[in-house]
Amino acid sequence: MELYLVITIVSRSRQKALEKIMRELDVPLSLSFAGQGTATQSQIERLGLTESLKFVNLCLADSQKARQLMRLSRSKLYIGFPGNGLVISIPVKSIAGSKTFSYLLNTASVQGGTPAMDYSHELIIAVANRDYVDTVMDAARAAGARGGTVVHAKGTGAHLAKKFLNVSLSTEKEIILIVASADTKSQIMEAIVRDAGPQTDAGAIAFSLPVSEVNGLREPDPIEPEESE
Repeated sequence: MELYLVITIVSRSRQKALEKIMRELDVPLSLSFAGQGTATQSQIERLGLTESLKFVNLCLADSQKARQLMRLSRSKLYIGFPGNGLVISIPVKSIAGSKTFSYLLNTASVQGGTPAMDYSHELIIAVANRDYVDTVMDAARAAGARGGTVVHAKGTGAHLAKKFLNVSLSTEKEIILIVASADTKSQIMEAIVRDAGPQTDAGAIAFSLPVSEVNGLREPDPIEPEESE
């Protein structure tokens, strides 16, 4: 039996609707926190977005509930239409302890399964110094990223970060979540490290996780034909 980390990102106005879905599915572990969109002003105007404040939910669910959440996000949250949010499913490789496994899957059985790790999308997680989101996103967009969601955090493990990366994790941080195709993931991460990495004031580090399913990812803007002279 497989387990997935499902991340749902919606506008604050849809918070109650998302919480209702979580209650209906009876998900045992569901965590929510505030986020901020990274859409540029031109994107906001073009897509008709009304707010950049986001509601982010993380939950652990078995494969059946993960599929149900994907379906309900389309029918009740209208994810899939521009500006309505994003939901992704990330395979969980292992669980610590049989009791935890039983709790998360609501079963007495402790026999699990490991999902395959060959997927078409990945979630890039970049951790940067506060107030450097634009630096990270400028680098990411130049390499093909379509957007992201920002969560404020505070780092720990400052002595190790200073020793190996020459950055401080004791200050407030920005966590930038970017969903990218597997084909563009490497170039986006390379651009972040090159233009906003530990050697810069942004001090960003980045890593990625495989995404088994994604709903609501905006397609790239069409390339307009050049005018003939």
